[in-house]
Amino acid sequence: MFMHPFLSVTEFDAVQVVFEIVLILLLIAGLFLVNVKKIDIFLLVVLFFFSTLSLLLNEITVFLLNFKMFLLTILVIAYFSKIQFYPRKVILYFLLLNVLYAIYVKITGNYILENLYFLKKEGFYAESRPIGFLGSPHATSTFIAIYLLYLFNLGRYRLFQLLLFLTLLIYSSWTALAAFFAQVIFIIFDKITPFKINQVIFFFLFLFSTLLIGDLLLKFLVDVPGSRYYSVDAMLPMFFDVRFYEPLLTMYPQSSESVIQLQEQEFANIGNEFGLVKIFIEGGFVLSLLLIYRVVGCVKYMVVFLLTTTLHYSFFANIPLIMFLFIVLNKDILQARCADYIRRKAMVVDGCKIH
Repeated sequence: MFMHPFLSVTEFDAVQVVFEIVLILLLIAGLFLVNVKKIDIFLLVVLFFFSTLSLLLNEITVFLLNFKMFLLTILVIAYFSKIQFYPRKVILYFLLLNVLYAIYVKITGNYILENLYFLKKEGFYAESRPIGFLGSPHATSTFIAIYLLYLFNLGRYRLFQLLLFLTLLIYSSWTALAAFFAQVIFIIFDKITPFKINQVIFFFLFLFSTLLIGDLLLKFLVDVPGSRYYSVDAMLPMFFDVRFYEPLLTMYPQSSESVIQLQEQEFANIGNEFGLVKIFIEGGFVLSLLLIYRVVGCVKYMVVFLLTTTLHYSFFANIPLIMFLFIVLNKDILQARCADYIRRKAMVVDGCKIH
Protein backbone atom coordinates (compact mmCIF):
# COMPACT_ATOMS: atom_id res chain seq x y z
CA MET A 1 0.00 0.00 0.00
CA PHE A 2 2.91 2.37 0.63
CA MET A 3 4.13 1.92 -2.97
CA HIS A 4 0.76 2.30 -4.68
CA PRO A 5 0.24 6.09 -4.38
CA PHE A 6 3.66 6.98 -5.77
CA LEU A 7 3.36 4.51 -8.66
CA SER A 8 0.06 6.13 -9.64
CA VAL A 9 1.85 9.36 -10.59
CA THR A 10 4.57 7.65 -12.64
CA GLU A 11 4.71 6.11 -16.09
CA PHE A 12 4.73 2.63 -14.55
CA ASP A 13 0.99 2.09 -14.96
CA ALA A 14 1.39 -1.66 -15.51
CA VAL A 15 3.28 -2.06 -12.23
CA GLN A 16 0.60 -0.07 -10.41
CA VAL A 17 -2.12 -2.36 -11.78
CA VAL A 18 -0.16 -5.43 -10.66
CA PHE A 19 0.13 -3.96 -7.15
CA GLU A 20 -3.62 -3.30 -7.08
CA ILE A 21 -4.51 -6.80 -8.26
CA VAL A 22 -2.21 -8.37 -5.67
CA LEU A 23 -3.66 -6.16 -2.94
CA ILE A 24 -7.23 -7.05 -3.95
CA LEU A 25 -6.45 -10.78 -3.92
CA LEU A 26 -4.74 -10.54 -0.52
CA LEU A 27 -7.66 -8.63 0.97
CA ILE A 28 -10.21 -11.08 -0.45
CA ALA A 29 -8.21 -13.98 0.99
CA GLY A 30 -8.08 -12.18 4.32
CA LEU A 31 -11.85 -11.76 4.41
CA PHE A 32 -12.24 -15.55 4.56
CA LEU A 33 -10.37 -15.49 7.86
CA VAL A 34 -12.50 -12.88 9.62
CA ASN A 35 -16.14 -12.38 10.46
CA VAL A 36 -17.07 -9.72 7.90
CA LYS A 37 -19.66 -7.19 9.03
CA LYS A 38 -23.06 -7.35 7.37
CA ILE A 39 -22.82 -3.75 6.20
CA ASP A 40 -19.60 -4.52 4.32
CA ILE A 41 -21.17 -7.55 2.65
CA PHE A 42 -24.10 -5.35 1.70
CA LEU A 43 -21.70 -2.74 0.28
CA LEU A 44 -20.05 -5.39 -1.87
CA VAL A 45 -23.43 -6.56 -3.17
CA VAL A 46 -24.41 -2.97 -4.02
CA LEU A 47 -21.03 -2.46 -5.70
CA PHE A 48 -21.44 -5.51 -7.93
CA PHE A 49 -25.02 -4.55 -8.83
CA PHE A 50 -24.23 -0.98 -9.92
CA SER A 51 -20.95 -2.03 -11.51
CA THR A 52 -22.94 -4.42 -13.70
CA LEU A 53 -24.99 -1.42 -14.87
CA SER A 54 -21.75 0.46 -15.44
CA LEU A 55 -20.41 -2.38 -17.57
CA LEU A 56 -23.54 -2.29 -19.73
CA LEU A 57 -23.73 1.51 -20.05
CA ASN A 58 -20.09 2.65 -20.06
CA GLU A 59 -16.87 1.86 -21.82
CA ILE A 60 -14.95 -1.05 -20.35
CA THR A 61 -12.16 1.24 -19.10
CA VAL A 62 -14.64 3.39 -17.16
CA PHE A 63 -16.17 0.29 -15.60
CA LEU A 64 -12.81 -1.18 -14.61
CA LEU A 65 -11.40 2.01 -13.10
CA ASN A 66 -14.50 2.79 -11.04
CA PHE A 67 -15.00 -0.82 -9.97
CA LYS A 68 -11.37 -1.20 -8.91
CA MET A 69 -11.40 1.99 -6.86
CA PHE A 70 -14.54 1.20 -4.89
CA LEU A 71 -13.69 -2.48 -4.50
CA LEU A 72 -10.31 -1.64 -2.96
CA THR A 73 -11.83 0.88 -0.56
CA ILE A 74 -14.56 -1.50 0.61
CA LEU A 75 -12.11 -4.41 0.99
CA VAL A 76 -9.72 -2.27 3.06
CA ILE A 77 -12.59 -1.24 5.35
CA ALA A 78 -14.05 -4.75 5.60
CA TYR A 79 -10.73 -6.39 6.47
CA PHE A 80 -8.81 -3.91 8.59
CA SER A 81 -11.84 -2.89 10.65
CA LYS A 82 -12.05 -6.52 11.86
CA ILE A 83 -8.43 -7.26 12.76
CA GLN A 84 -5.97 -5.85 15.27
CA PHE A 85 -3.15 -4.70 13.04
CA TYR A 86 -1.22 -1.50 13.57
CA PRO A 87 2.32 -1.49 12.09
CA ARG A 88 3.31 1.36 14.38
CA LYS A 89 7.00 1.50 13.47
CA VAL A 90 6.43 1.18 9.71
CA ILE A 91 3.95 4.07 9.70
CA LEU A 92 6.19 6.18 11.92
CA TYR A 93 9.29 5.57 9.78
CA PHE A 94 7.38 6.40 6.61
CA LEU A 95 6.08 9.55 8.28
CA LEU A 96 9.59 10.58 9.34
CA LEU A 97 10.87 9.92 5.82
CA ASN A 98 8.39 12.46 4.44
CA VAL A 99 9.16 14.94 7.20
CA LEU A 100 12.91 14.72 6.64
CA TYR A 101 12.49 15.01 2.87
CA ALA A 102 10.41 18.19 3.27
CA ILE A 103 13.06 19.70 5.56
CA TYR A 104 15.82 18.69 3.13
CA VAL A 105 14.02 20.36 0.20
CA LYS A 106 13.32 23.47 2.26
CA ILE A 107 16.96 23.83 3.30
CA THR A 108 18.73 22.83 0.08
CA GLY A 109 16.16 23.69 -2.60
CA ASN A 110 17.04 20.38 -4.25
CA TYR A 111 13.81 18.83 -5.59
CA ILE A 112 14.89 15.23 -6.13
CA LEU A 113 11.53 13.43 -6.33
CA GLU A 114 9.81 16.22 -8.25
CA ASN A 115 12.35 16.05 -11.10
CA LEU A 116 12.37 12.28 -11.60
CA TYR A 117 12.13 11.62 -15.33
CA PHE A 118 9.45 8.92 -15.02
CA LEU A 119 6.89 11.14 -13.31
CA LYS A 120 3.81 11.95 -15.35
CA LYS A 121 4.19 15.56 -14.19
CA GLU A 122 7.97 15.73 -14.25
CA GLY A 123 9.11 19.06 -12.85
CA PHE A 124 5.54 20.28 -12.23
CA TYR A 125 6.12 20.86 -8.51
CA ALA A 126 9.85 21.63 -8.77
CA GLU A 127 10.79 24.98 -7.19
CA SER A 128 7.27 25.10 -5.74
CA ARG A 129 6.71 22.51 -3.00
CA PRO A 130 7.78 18.92 -2.29
CA ILE A 131 5.54 16.02 -3.28
CA GLY A 132 6.76 13.55 -0.68
CA PHE A 133 6.72 9.79 -1.06
CA LEU A 134 2.99 9.59 -1.79
CA GLY A 135 3.48 11.31 -5.12
CA SER A 136 1.72 14.61 -4.46
CA PRO A 137 1.87 17.32 -1.80
CA HIS A 138 -1.86 16.85 -1.24
CA ALA A 139 -1.75 13.13 -0.47
CA THR A 140 1.40 13.44 1.63
CA SER A 141 -0.08 16.35 3.59
CA THR A 142 -3.24 14.35 4.23
CA PHE A 143 -1.16 11.46 5.55
CA ILE A 144 0.78 13.77 7.88
CA ALA A 145 -2.33 15.62 9.04
CA ILE A 146 -4.10 12.35 9.95
CA TYR A 147 -1.16 11.32 12.12
CA LEU A 148 -1.00 14.80 13.65
CA LEU A 149 -4.68 14.54 14.58
CA TYR A 150 -3.99 11.12 16.05
CA LEU A 151 -1.35 12.57 18.38
CA PHE A 152 -3.55 15.58 19.14
CA ASN A 153 -6.40 13.29 20.20
CA LEU A 154 -4.07 11.31 22.45
CA GLY A 155 -2.41 14.44 23.83
CA ARG A 156 1.08 13.06 23.25
CA TYR A 157 4.42 14.34 21.96
CA ARG A 158 3.66 18.06 21.72
CA LEU A 159 7.03 18.92 20.19
CA PHE A 160 6.59 16.25 17.52
CA GLN A 161 3.13 17.63 16.82
CA LEU A 162 4.73 21.05 16.25
CA LEU A 163 7.25 19.49 13.87
CA LEU A 164 4.46 17.80 11.89
CA PHE A 165 2.51 21.07 11.73
CA LEU A 166 5.56 22.93 10.40
CA THR A 167 6.05 20.15 7.85
CA LEU A 168 2.48 20.67 6.65
CA LEU A 169 3.37 24.31 6.00
CA ILE A 170 6.30 23.19 3.84
CA TYR A 171 4.11 20.85 1.78
CA SER A 172 1.65 23.74 1.43
CA SER A 173 -1.53 21.73 0.87
CA TRP A 174 -3.97 24.12 2.49
CA THR A 175 -6.87 21.69 2.27
CA ALA A 176 -5.19 19.36 4.77
CA LEU A 177 -4.42 22.29 7.06
CA ALA A 178 -7.97 23.65 6.85
CA ALA A 179 -9.38 20.18 7.57
CA PHE A 180 -7.01 19.80 10.53
CA PHE A 181 -8.11 23.11 12.04
CA ALA A 182 -11.77 22.27 11.43
CA GLN A 183 -11.35 19.03 13.42
CA VAL A 184 -9.42 20.80 16.19
CA ILE A 185 -12.18 23.41 16.47
CA PHE A 186 -14.70 20.61 16.86
CA ILE A 187 -12.58 18.87 19.53
CA ILE A 188 -12.30 22.11 21.53
CA PHE A 189 -15.98 22.89 21.06
CA ASP A 190 -16.90 19.37 22.14
CA LYS A 191 -14.86 19.72 25.35
CA ILE A 192 -16.10 23.12 26.48
CA THR A 193 -19.81 22.68 25.77
CA PRO A 194 -22.15 20.72 28.06
CA PHE A 195 -23.91 19.08 25.14
CA LYS A 196 -22.72 16.77 22.38
CA ILE A 197 -23.02 17.60 18.70
CA ASN A 198 -22.86 15.23 15.79
CA GLN A 199 -19.68 15.72 13.75
CA VAL A 200 -21.53 15.58 10.44
CA ILE A 201 -23.86 18.35 11.59
CA PHE A 202 -20.89 20.33 12.88
CA PHE A 203 -19.18 19.94 9.51
CA PHE A 204 -22.15 21.38 7.63
CA LEU A 205 -22.44 24.24 10.14
CA PHE A 206 -18.72 24.93 9.73
CA LEU A 207 -19.04 24.81 5.93
CA PHE A 208 -22.08 27.10 5.93
CA SER A 209 -20.32 29.59 8.22
CA THR A 210 -17.25 29.58 5.98
CA LEU A 211 -19.33 30.14 2.85
CA LEU A 212 -21.05 33.12 4.49
CA ILE A 213 -17.70 34.85 4.73
CA GLY A 214 -16.42 33.40 1.45
CA ASP A 215 -15.75 36.78 -0.17
CA LEU A 216 -13.89 38.07 2.89
CA LEU A 217 -11.88 34.85 3.01
CA LEU A 218 -10.95 35.20 -0.67
CA LYS A 219 -9.81 38.80 -0.18
CA PHE A 220 -7.66 37.67 2.74
CA LEU A 221 -6.10 34.81 0.77
CA VAL A 222 -5.23 37.09 -2.16
CA ASP A 223 -2.79 38.92 0.11
CA VAL A 224 -1.27 35.72 1.54
CA PRO A 225 1.85 34.59 -0.37
CA GLY A 226 1.53 31.07 -1.77
CA SER A 227 -2.11 30.70 -0.70
CA ARG A 228 -3.23 29.54 -4.16
CA TYR A 229 -6.35 31.65 -3.75
CA TYR A 230 -7.32 30.96 -7.36
CA SER A 231 -8.67 27.54 -6.38
CA VAL A 232 -10.99 29.16 -3.82
CA ASP A 233 -11.94 31.79 -6.38
CA ALA A 234 -12.98 29.04 -8.82
CA MET A 235 -14.74 26.90 -6.23
CA LEU A 236 -16.89 29.52 -4.49
CA PRO A 237 -19.31 30.08 -7.42
CA MET A 238 -19.71 26.32 -7.81
CA PHE A 239 -21.04 25.97 -4.28
CA PHE A 240 -23.99 28.20 -5.14
CA ASP A 241 -24.81 26.79 -8.59
CA VAL A 242 -27.35 23.94 -8.65
CA ARG A 243 -26.03 22.70 -12.01
CA PHE A 244 -22.76 21.70 -10.38
CA TYR A 245 -24.51 19.17 -8.14
CA GLU A 246 -26.52 17.45 -10.87
CA PRO A 247 -23.86 14.71 -11.42
CA LEU A 248 -24.31 13.66 -7.79
CA LEU A 249 -27.75 12.30 -8.60
CA THR A 250 -26.63 9.75 -11.17
CA MET A 251 -27.74 6.23 -10.22
CA TYR A 252 -24.89 4.34 -11.87
CA PRO A 253 -21.12 4.95 -12.10
CA GLN A 254 -19.95 7.26 -14.86
CA SER A 255 -16.72 8.66 -16.24
CA SER A 256 -15.62 11.60 -14.10
CA GLU A 257 -13.49 12.93 -16.97
CA SER A 258 -16.44 13.36 -19.33
CA VAL A 259 -18.45 15.14 -16.64
CA ILE A 260 -15.47 17.36 -15.83
CA GLN A 261 -15.18 18.35 -19.50
CA LEU A 262 -18.79 19.53 -19.43
CA GLN A 263 -18.20 21.42 -16.19
CA GLU A 264 -15.18 23.15 -17.69
CA GLN A 265 -17.48 24.64 -20.32
CA GLU A 266 -19.97 25.91 -17.73
CA PHE A 267 -17.76 26.94 -14.81
CA ALA A 268 -13.99 27.22 -14.93
CA ASN A 269 -11.39 25.55 -17.08
CA ILE A 270 -10.07 23.73 -14.01
CA GLY A 271 -13.18 21.53 -14.06
CA ASN A 272 -14.23 19.68 -10.93
CA GLU A 273 -12.38 20.82 -7.81
CA PHE A 274 -14.60 18.81 -5.43
CA GLY A 275 -13.49 15.32 -4.44
CA LEU A 276 -16.96 14.57 -3.09
CA VAL A 277 -18.54 15.22 -6.48
CA LYS A 278 -15.95 12.96 -8.11
CA ILE A 279 -16.84 10.12 -5.73
CA PHE A 280 -20.54 10.37 -6.54
CA ILE A 281 -19.84 10.50 -10.27
CA GLU A 282 -17.63 7.41 -10.23
CA GLY A 283 -19.76 5.37 -7.84
CA GLY A 284 -23.28 6.56 -8.44
CA PHE A 285 -25.50 8.14 -5.77
CA VAL A 286 -26.58 5.02 -3.84
CA LEU A 287 -23.21 3.29 -3.63
CA SER A 288 -21.32 6.51 -2.84
CA LEU A 289 -23.77 7.54 -0.11
CA LEU A 290 -23.58 4.10 1.53
CA LEU A 291 -19.78 4.11 1.31
CA ILE A 292 -19.47 7.54 2.92
CA TYR A 293 -21.84 6.42 5.68
CA ARG A 294 -19.61 3.41 6.32
CA VAL A 295 -16.42 5.46 6.19
CA VAL A 296 -17.76 7.99 8.69
CA GLY A 297 -18.43 5.10 11.05
CA CYS A 298 -14.76 4.06 10.80
CA VAL A 299 -13.25 7.47 11.55
CA LYS A 300 -15.03 8.37 14.77
CA TYR A 301 -12.38 10.84 15.91
CA MET A 302 -11.71 12.46 12.52
CA VAL A 303 -15.10 12.81 10.81
CA VAL A 304 -14.90 16.60 10.41
CA PHE A 305 -11.38 16.28 8.99
CA LEU A 306 -12.38 13.61 6.48
CA LEU A 307 -15.50 15.44 5.27
CA THR A 308 -13.59 18.70 4.94
CA THR A 309 -10.92 17.07 2.78
CA THR A 310 -13.63 15.75 0.43
CA LEU A 311 -14.42 19.34 -0.50
CA HIS A 312 -11.25 19.19 -2.58
CA TYR A 313 -9.86 15.62 -2.63
CA SER A 314 -11.11 12.04 -2.35
CA PHE A 315 -8.01 10.28 -1.07
CA PHE A 316 -9.88 7.95 1.26
CA ALA A 317 -11.51 6.41 -1.80
CA ASN A 318 -8.60 6.27 -4.25
CA ILE A 319 -5.58 5.71 -1.99
CA PRO A 320 -5.98 2.51 0.08
CA LEU A 321 -3.16 3.61 2.41
CA ILE A 322 -5.11 6.70 3.49
CA MET A 323 -8.22 4.64 4.32
CA PHE A 324 -6.03 2.11 6.14
CA LEU A 325 -4.43 4.89 8.19
CA PHE A 326 -7.82 6.34 9.11
CA ILE A 327 -8.98 2.93 10.38
CA VAL A 328 -5.93 1.85 12.40
CA LEU A 329 -5.32 5.22 14.04
CA ASN A 330 -8.95 5.71 15.01
CA LYS A 331 -9.03 2.20 16.49
CA ASP A 332 -5.88 2.98 18.47
CA ILE A 333 -7.40 6.20 19.81
CA LEU A 334 -10.47 4.25 20.91
CA GLN A 335 -8.36 1.60 22.63
CA ALA A 336 -6.25 4.26 24.38
CA ARG A 337 -9.35 6.04 25.65
CA CYS A 338 -10.90 2.79 26.82
CA ALA A 339 -7.68 1.92 28.65
CA ASP A 340 -7.60 5.39 30.22
CA TYR A 341 -11.24 5.03 31.31
CA ILE A 342 -10.53 1.64 32.91
CA ARG A 343 -7.47 3.10 34.66
CA ARG A 344 -9.50 5.95 36.12
CA LYS A 345 -12.23 3.58 37.23
CA ALA A 346 -9.63 1.34 38.87
CA MET A 347 -8.46 4.28 40.98
CA VAL A 348 -11.77 4.22 42.84
CA VAL A 349 -12.17 1.31 45.24
CA ASP A 350 -15.17 1.14 47.54
CA GLY A 351 -15.85 4.79 46.93
CA CYS A 352 -12.34 5.88 47.99
CA LYS A 353 -9.86 7.34 45.55
CA ILE A 354 -6.43 5.72 45.45
CA HIS A 355 -3.62 8.25 45.16
